[in-house]
Amino acid sequence: LEARGSLAPWNEHSTWPHIWLHPKEFDSSFVEFKVYARHWFTRNYLIGKATLQLSYINKRQHHLCARRSLQLRRDESPAVAGTLTV
Repeated sequence: LEARGSLAPWNEHSTWPHIWLHPKEFDSSFVEFKVYARHWFTRNYLIGKATLQLSYINKRQHHLCARRSLQLRRDESPAVAGTLTV
């Protein structure tokens, strides 16, 4: 049985027009998404993470990356652990 969640807290205090980077830094910078399993009494464990380069997002129309599925992976395994739609 597959569980789905559609709500996530989002911090919009730092939008990227306010982030000043050198062009080479901007080309090599990325946004990292991490998804954790939430456990109340034990430690939360990482399900997987995905990254998007800032230069990729900046080149898109209106600098928007919507309805894109990202593959979640763990560092120790190349297998896909899930998908995240942003």
